[in-house]
Amino acid sequence: MPDQFSGKRSAHFMKSSRCGSVTLLFCLVCFFHASFAAERRDLAALLPEETIAIVRAPDMPSLIRAFEGSRLDDMYHDQDDAKVFRSLRREITSAQDRMAARGSISNRQLRAFARGEAILAAIPPSGGGKSVQWVLLFEHSGDPAVLKALNEGPKPSNARVEKSQQRIGPFPMTHFRIVREVAAKIPGAKGGSDALRQVSEEYDQYLGPSIGVYGPAAGNPVPRILDRLARAQAGEAFAPPSLLTATDSLKTRGQAVLAVDLGRIVHQSILNMTRGKQSLLFDPRAFEISGVRAAASVDLKPDRIGVELAIETPAQPGGAAQLLTLAAPLPRNASDLVPADAFAYTALGYPLDGGWQKLRAVFAAASPSLNQSLQMQLQSIHQATGTDVEAGLFHNLDNSVIRFVWPKNGGKSQLEMSTFLVRVKNEKAFQASLDLLLKYISQGFGLYQIVHAQYLGQPLWGLRPGRPDVASQVEPSFWFGLAGGWAVCGMRIEGVREAIRRIGQNPADSLGRRSRFKSATAALPPDRVGEGYIDLGAMARITSIPAPVRDAAKRMKITPLMPGESGAFGKLWSQYFAPIAVSRTVENNTMRIQAIALAKGK
Repeated sequence: MPDQFSGKRSAHFMKSSRCGSVTLLFCLVCFFHASFAAERRDLAALLPEETIAIVRAPDMPSLIRAFEGSRLDDMYHDQDDAKVFRSLRREITSAQDRMAARGSISNRQLRAFARGEAILAAIPPSGGGKSVQWVLLFEHSGDPAVLKALNEGPKPSNARVEKSQQRIGPFPMTHFRIVREVAAKIPGAKGGSDALRQVSEEYDQYLGPSIGVYGPAAGNPVPRILDRLARAQAGEAFAPPSLLTATDSLKTRGQAVLAVDLGRIVHQSILNMTRGKQSLLFDPRAFEISGVRAAASVDLKPDRIGVELAIETPAQPGGAAQLLTLAAPLPRNASDLVPADAFAYTALGYPLDGGWQKLRAVFAAASPSLNQSLQMQLQSIHQATGTDVEAGLFHNLDNSVIRFVWPKNGGKSQLEMSTFLVRVKNEKAFQASLDLLLKYISQGFGLYQIVHAQYLGQPLWGLRPGRPDVASQVEPSFWFGLAGGWAVCGMRIEGVREAIRRIGQNPADSLGRRSRFKSATAALPPDRVGEGYIDLGAMARITSIPAPVRDAAKRMKITPLMPGESGAFGKLWSQYFAPIAVSRTVENNTMRIQAIALAKGK
């Protein structure tokens, strides 16, 4: 696929350089009017039913204007932090240079050329190949100068372009092959000698009076599209792929919409995993999510960015799809249990006991032998301890999960890992089962020692690596705690202690009392069964913690949450946007996730 029309680059590529608000020209040359009316169709109807993903911009000029009117545009052009988008700018400049070689076509002409809808679609391969083909369909203005330049093809200075034509019904299709010579090491050669070898990329294109189609030559996606266009013009009716009906679940369409057939994607992935294998200890087909479709929309406004995701399951879902739309009420005042300086927080209402039982059923179908082995192990623990651990632990889980990531001392000395709080039904039974299970595993496997402690009168268990019968000074690598009907766990004792301190206290120094949290979550739906909060700026600050802490993390093979350029991006993002707020709602067989980032004033 040619670079100038590939996915996310097109919006930047076709916008003129910092012109502010530019009026687009949509006037068509009269010569093309009749053929435009005859050719124009619903672009989505040209896609086959088996299409598994569609990225759709109903109006490209509107999308570009929305981008220019948002704080994203200001962030992209921030000269003080040019390094964040250095690689992206380099690619865009390269694409612009290649287009400049196509006659005298300007960015303004290209921008006006993209006059309507654009679709990027993933189509399964014909002939049973493993990789899907991405094909681009777009409406254009019919500008003859741009059409002429594009039909001439690219003119790279360091490559040879081979061009051929064929007809698909009444439509001419051009095939391009771009051949480059690159240096390659000769295996076994002394001194690292290089040899030149040829590499090529091939793509097909169709440029009609009003629509264009681009795609890779492999799998023939463009001929398949043109065949449907020819049949449509002959009077045959085609409906858009049914996966697009998933977008009906979205309350806000935005300037761009994504639709994905998750069931088909998972099915295709499983076929690729299992092809040619006679037997599997683990059969992933039990995890298929047939009939599950997802849709997402992006809404760019001057004061905010909104992203909405809807996952639609069948009325009677099977397999792993049963787990997607389970819901319970959001934990009450969950954000009061979170430190005020936490930079990531999630609370979820979910029927954990019911979810565990459904997951066990899926696991049993995926691997009867492993499930039988697990069952025998649970029976062995039961016989050794006299306690039904599964009933005492997993079936004792209630309907609430809270997670937070907290930087100790404001992130100046050490990063606290995630801390989790899980609501339990019977704290006494849960404590007895947990104590017996940890003791059994420690003695049976001999991998770690159990450290018992207390905090505010509540029990704590630490897992210290090393044999139980050998003294060790190593700090525990994981901690459990119980307090007020909550099970708390995490890699750092400080995070577990902080959560226990807050349970039942409603302290004033909590995230839920912060104005930035309240303003970020104010636009979320009130009936949500899940909520989240992410402060990218605060996350970025952990990349500047002292070297000894970074070195220790490296020795422990802990990957930073925002390494390198990601940390720089988080810092830049926080200059233009407030923290991101996320919600989860469930209605019948549809789960909806919304993310909102409010823009900071100019």
